[in-house]
Amino acid sequence: MMKSKFVVLILIISLGCTLFLFGCTPEEETLPQIESIKAKLDSTVNYSVGDTFDSTKITVTAVLDDETERNVETVAAIVFDTSDLLLDTQNVFTESGTYNLVINYSAFSTELEIVVSE
Repeated sequence: MMKSKFVVLILIISLGCTLFLFGCTPEEETLPQIESIKAKLDSTVNYSVGDTFDSTKITVTAVLDDETERNVETVAAIVFDTSDLLLDTQNVFTESGTYNLVINYSAFSTELEIVVSE
């Protein structure tokens, strides 16, 4: 009889400890999510007709829902739609003017104004 009470007591203590440990696990933290993106051309870049378009001079930044911003480091995931730019087959500007470069990252898109002088 004493042995069965001891077994029941051990089971109750084990169950209590298990419930206590599961109740103490921290909630999962949610990572910040991207709300939008923005792009900026390096301030040293001044395109002229005959210059080669260089996407590495563009910084793409993700604006997150926790009000922070982070540079997009996965450059291969950034898509530059150069169809509005007047470029030849070597990515050289052929005409002066102001153009909109569409930039896509994941499901987000932004535009960057590109000015090409004579």
